Amino acid sequence: MAASGMGMLGINPDAFGVWLPDAPGNTPWEGFLDAASEIGYEAVELGPTGYLPTDPGLLSDALAQRSLTLTCGYAAVAFHDPAARDAMLEQLRRTAHTTVGAGAAYVMALARGEFGAVGRIAPDEARLQEIADGLVVLSRVAAEEYGLDLVFHPHVDMAIETADEIERLLDATAGQVPLCLDVGQFAFAGGDPAAFIASHPDQVHYLHLRDLDETVRDRCRAEGADFDTAARRDVFCEPGSGAVDFAAVVAAADAAGFDGPVIVERSYLGRTPDEARASAERSFHTYRRFGFGRDGGRTPEGEPKGSGS
Repeated sequence: MAASGMGMLGINPDAFGVWLPDAPGNTPWEGFLDAASEIGYEAVELGPTGYLPTDPGLLSDALAQRSLTLTCGYAAVAFHDPAARDAMLEQLRRTAHTTVGAGAAYVMALARGEFGAVGRIAPDEARLQEIADGLVVLSRVAAEEYGLDLVFHPHVDMAIETADEIERLLDATAGQVPLCLDVGQFAFAGGDPAAFIASHPDQVHYLHLRDLDETVRDRCRAEGADFDTAARRDVFCEPGSGAVDFAAVVAAADAAGFDGPVIVERSYLGRTPDEARASAERSFHTYRRFGFGRDGGRTPEGEPKGSGS
């Protein structure tokens, strides 16, 4: 299938198994950027703070040398806690210092959740409104002080996970905070990502790609396993082998006029750097065949499309 008109196809360090910036066995950051560029990705996300350089000049130079673009950094905070607003804004400022200086246009917010003896505690209406209010504040500061577009990332095992919770959050923010929809995590929580994009064409501004092994998901749920355990069991499987209908996602995104970044993730934990790179390369080709990535993008050899390479 030919590439659609959507935005840059990029990759997150998560797809190389990088969850912590200094974990043993991480692919060195230079190797991650080299691999992303050589495979053909156009963009990367910042990943965990301290993995890629936090000095914006150093990071900008490293990206430019490899013809890569930085799309966003992260702010994962307790939006439900009004007392944590100062810490929330400080985290935004630290992230923005790196990302704005390196040319990013987005900041991504994740809402930390609460947990009880049996797992995640779903938000009641009061808690959800507190999260919404915190997001609106963060979004306003990101735009007014840093020129960044904030997108909210619903996430398995965090405060906002299910389709119903996402709908309620959108209502509570009066549509002021657009979404990064992680299609694999949305499917993990029981949602249909293509249907959601089709029904919310103005709210999905950014996409994360990963596939879902429903058998592993169901087993983990039955055992009460957390997100980390499920990821280590490859609940997010080889793209194209699982339950996510990527052709339908592309069709819905095209119909919605989506043109935001499209970022490959996998939570590919416990693999060697060579194994992670091979997975990232397979993912690139699989997602391009489905139609992800903009026209005029790069081939795996780094040459312009249509050059005959």
